[in-house]
Amino acid sequence: PLNGRLIRPTLDTFSLLSYVAIFNLALCHHMKGVTTSSESALRNAFRLYELAHISMVQGGNEDILLFLAVANNLSRVLMRLGEHDRATLCSKQVLAMLMYIIHEGKPVDQKLCQQFFSNVSHLILRCIQTAAAA
Repeated sequence: PLNGRLIRPTLDTFSLLSYVAIFNLALCHHMKGVTTSSESALRNAFRLYELAHISMVQGGNEDILLFLAVANNLSRVLMRLGEHDRATLCSKQVLAMLMYIIHEGKPVDQKLCQQFFSNVSHLILRCIQTAAAA
């Protein structure tokens, strides 16, 4: 109780808590898959990240940083599983969200954006060809 009143969680609270629990479980499987080279752990991480994304959408959560985290981690898992085309699609979503953040001037941690950008910079840099030195 807060000041003698009972705090009643809303549906939004339960939705966010569900997302956090699912995302954290996905992270556990992701890390297990990376450290032990376990394909089954990576597949579990993939399914859980997808479920986290679904719970965000169904819960009406529009926090772009949460979407960035899920899309980024899905890309990393898919890359480890050798599913490069699907990983690239997720990376393109991350890049699109970063461009949106920049365009709209959304207040976000600069260092955090740089970390996400480092994971997708290959999408931009592979298209740039340097001129030969004269």
